[in-house]
Amino acid sequence: MFERKRILVNRTNGRHYYVSELLYAGYDKVNDLMGGWLPLTSAEKTNQAIFAYAKDNDYLLNINSHSRGGMTTSVAMQDANSNGLILIPVNNAQFYGTATNVDRFREQLENVNKFEGSTVTSAVHYTDFVGRSPWLVGRSPWVVGGNAPTGGVEDKWFLYSHSGYFAEKPTNYLMDEQGHLIDKYGNRVEQKQKNPYYKEHEKLWVNGLNKPHDLLNPSKPIRVLPKNSKTGVK
Repeated sequence: MFERKRILVNRTNGRHYYVSELLYAGYDKVNDLMGGWLPLTSAEKTNQAIFAYAKDNDYLLNINSHSRGGMTTSVAMQDANSNGLILIPVNNAQFYGTATNVDRFREQLENVNKFEGSTVTSAVHYTDFVGRSPWLVGRSPWVVGGNAPTGGVEDKWFLYSHSGYFAEKPTNYLMDEQGHLIDKYGNRVEQKQKNPYYKEHEKLWVNGLNKPHDLLNPSKPIRVLPKNSKTGVK
């Protein structure tokens, strides 16, 4: 009886988690579109503290954001710029399947923040429902990210890819940084063991209708440039 109750409580907590996550995401999206006019979250305030510290101490920032984290970065920067914190030293802002519109962020970074040399890069799988919905009705930047896709398997509408971004292409077998064979716990072994991430990478980024733009790393972020540029993601 006790075990049954414990399972039911866990399920209820799980539902609460998804509801709260959806509410937070909705709030962040509205605030992102409004330019940061609504009260900031603690994460956005922390981002601003980092912006100010980097500027005061002559540091360069390399920002990496995934999913809702991209909206945290975007809202924090818009609000900071509106309140006089400009010239934030962003070297590169890199987004993976983000819910913010990366082109709008690029315009904010270049036209308002105006820190010379800043770049923006983005990776968005064709089927990523947050970065770019596979369904036409959901591709608006007013609903989700609405970003241009950069690669991946494009012919499967129900393929989950939101957590399938890779800093580099996984090896076929498990190896450490020195090239030694290891098991899934990181221990060195003599026999080759299949790398489960290699199969996932191939399923998401290689085994589609079209060949990847970058065979070495199909999920590598691509620089986001203005719409009138001839290269980059627009």
